[in-house]
Amino acid sequence: MKPKYLQFCGINSFSEPAEIDFEKLLRGGIFGIFGDTGSGKTTILDSIVFALYGKIERARGGVGSDIINYGCDRAYVNFEFETESDEGRKVYRIEREIRRKNSLQKAELILIDGDRRTSIGDGKVSAVNALVQEIVGLSFDDFKKCIALPQGEFAQFVKAEKSERLKLIARLFGLEEYGEKLNARVREKYGFYLGQTQFCQGKLSGMEDVSKEAENSLKSALNESLSLQKAAEENFSRAQERYNLLRSAYEKGVRAAQVEKRLAELSARAEEISEKQQAIARYGGAAAAKKYGEEIQSLRDKILREREKSKMFEERGKSAAQKLADLEKRAETENFDAKINECGASLARAEYIKQDSELLKSKQTERDALKAEYKKFAMQAESAERELSDLTEEKRSLAAERQKAAALGDPETLLQKNFGGALLRGEYSKSFEYFGGRLEKLRADYPADGKLYFAVERELTEKQAHYRSLLEQTVEGRSPDEIFKSFQNLRETRDALTKREHRLELAEQEARRRKEEAGSKLAEITEKGARAKEEIDSLQTKINEVLGGHSDYNAFTAHLRASVSSYEKAKQEIAGALEKARAAQNEAAAAQKECEASVKLFTENLAAAEKNLAEELEKNGFQDLTEAQGLLARYPDIRKTQEETENFQREKLSLEGQRSAYADAASVSEEELASAKEEFENFSAARQKLFSDIGVFESRLKEVSGKLTEKLLIEKQLKHFQGRLDLLEKLRSLIKGNNFMEFIASEYLSDISASASETLLKLTGGRYFIRYKQGFFVGDNYNGGELRAVFTLSGGETFLVSLSLALSLSAAIYAKSLRPIEFFFLDEGFGTLDEKLVDTVMDSLEKLKNTHFSIGLISHVEELKHRIDNKIIVVGAAEGGSSKIQINY
Repeated sequence: MKPKYLQFCGINSFSEPAEIDFEKLLRGGIFGIFGDTGSGKTTILDSIVFALYGKIERARGGVGSDIINYGCDRAYVNFEFETESDEGRKVYRIEREIRRKNSLQKAELILIDGDRRTSIGDGKVSAVNALVQEIVGLSFDDFKKCIALPQGEFAQFVKAEKSERLKLIARLFGLEEYGEKLNARVREKYGFYLGQTQFCQGKLSGMEDVSKEAENSLKSALNESLSLQKAAEENFSRAQERYNLLRSAYEKGVRAAQVEKRLAELSARAEEISEKQQAIARYGGAAAAKKYGEEIQSLRDKILREREKSKMFEERGKSAAQKLADLEKRAETENFDAKINECGASLARAEYIKQDSELLKSKQTERDALKAEYKKFAMQAESAERELSDLTEEKRSLAAERQKAAALGDPETLLQKNFGGALLRGEYSKSFEYFGGRLEKLRADYPADGKLYFAVERELTEKQAHYRSLLEQTVEGRSPDEIFKSFQNLRETRDALTKREHRLELAEQEARRRKEEAGSKLAEITEKGARAKEEIDSLQTKINEVLGGHSDYNAFTAHLRASVSSYEKAKQEIAGALEKARAAQNEAAAAQKECEASVKLFTENLAAAEKNLAEELEKNGFQDLTEAQGLLARYPDIRKTQEETENFQREKLSLEGQRSAYADAASVSEEELASAKEEFENFSAARQKLFSDIGVFESRLKEVSGKLTEKLLIEKQLKHFQGRLDLLEKLRSLIKGNNFMEFIASEYLSDISASASETLLKLTGGRYFIRYKQGFFVGDNYNGGELRAVFTLSGGETFLVSLSLALSLSAAIYAKSLRPIEFFFLDEGFGTLDEKLVDTVMDSLEKLKNTHFSIGLISHVEELKHRIDNKIIVVGAAEGGSSKIQINY
């Protein structure tokens, strides 16, 4: 990224606008920012950071109204910068503003392509911030680390203790996560696996009696019981068969007598059952008719209730609408916002009224000085205008003489068409070779990219082709002496006219410059005078009118604050009442609409129910609903009646079938049946006991087998958790304290030292290089590469080492953006610099700068200020005033 233009106002000590043209400043590759401590040098960098990221590190929370100058109600920054992209170089402009009242920001990002400007980012602050970070390629933290290099800190950094040095590297590269954070994560994992191990050990302690031997013992007992099961089943089956045969014969005899008796009882109820069956057949229709009748009555009741509710909600909505209209009219009539703003404006004006009289005197003095300056430049403009008029007349005379000379011919044309041959071939050949060499150097030294490159390449190619064409021409005509003499005469005449014309042009340019300068100054003075007059009039009016006739300042401001409080309270009360009225109106309208929809639905359902009732009565032969209801009343429990008829039929059929079955029943005594039953019960008990034993064995075997499987799984898990626990224990010992973070930081320092060596070798003519071995050491190639401790270096050598490390560190951070580093600020950070160290600083910076890399030096050292041509002088703000910027190119 390379800055092009910066304008800012209202930030820190700058209450008045300030602007910087970085394109002019960066032409020399090096520029300086100089000023006393506290004058506002760092505010320039703060403004760039605020423009790009919307926050400043020195402000509370990064950003807020506290960065705004106390005399301003807002702060703004306009910043243009150029950056490399996949499509080539692009220029962007970001405009950002922050208000004191609510710390609200506005931001706009603009892509500049020649005269075309395109706004991007939708004007949303969050979208603009994201786009800027993507374009620049650096986060807010990374930008601070690699664009502004605190050189003084790095001078201390190279000599610092190991722990302090590692802390800085960890902070710059975000390595804290490899220190205590990593330890915390390992402790967390260790605690987890320790808990899992203890949990598994606890579960295994309750499974000591679970083993493969216990499982095999249960299997043997189960197999033995299963082998006795067949004999027990055979005995049981034989006894059961004999008992069942005897019992069946005995029961048939008893049952035959009971069947005859019951059949006689059922025959006496035949007529009653027939009547109930007819009622059952019509019962469903009667129940359906009753249901439709109840539904019809319910729907009629609902329609009546919904209509009454709809009327009630309609009245409620009208009442709410009237109340809403009254409140809105009152809010419009009262206009509390205007009253609050008016009181706030009065309070703000009263806040500064004590300082306005002194400011008025200052503005009147300033206006008197502007009047004197206006008179001076008005005389200069008049003098320049007279001189331009005289020069115009002289140019007319010169034009007539040039017209006469042109009629004699052009010397170059004469020489080009007639001189030819060997006299000009040498000159043409030199020009052809010159432009060819420049073309080759262009292609060798610069990448084929950008409009400027292709424009220069096209111009050189055309020049080379032109002289090639001249070399190929043959010349015929007069003798070379005659042609050359004519050429000299024509050229002398033309040169005399050209010199005269050049002198007139220079004089005219100078006169126009003085006229334009005077005009610009007059316009500037006029604008300043108008502003001063407006400010004087405004201040005078403000002093006269701000108290509005009140003589007691405290009473006046107290009255205004009380009024604001009263207006805000009344405004909130009306706003709350409006919200309630709107809610009541909306609720009434919604409820009324819901009631109307319900009436429509209930009416449709009523028609359907009446139709269904008529169809049901006709289908089941009822005269009306009353007849159907009578049937239902006679049989309140139809299910019981239906069950009664079904049981009657079923029992009758069953008894008739049994009568036939029992006709040939054999005779069995009670003694025979009792003997067979006793035998059967004995074999059944033996069989049941065997089944019970088998069930117990199977259950216990299943339980033991399941626990055995679980035990094996837990033992496997325990082995896994114990292995992880052992690994974590080793890891804890390896990363104890900050060992791992210090290892990574040392690797970073080694890489940075290797990169810094390239810069240091360049700055020292190949003499010094840097190595990191638990500290910084400098190798001396003039002494066989022997390493020296950094504390043995001179002040100038320490500066070169720290500068090389700072640049290497900045490049490492900037590398994450995948873009080249083109510009940075260097805060040299020394209290004083002797002449030798000043030479070292300047020589180093001169070696580092190039067309693609510029350096800004921030300092308050006078010697450096005199050694740098392009510079910004920051003058601190006087009491009640603004810091100012003076720029020297």
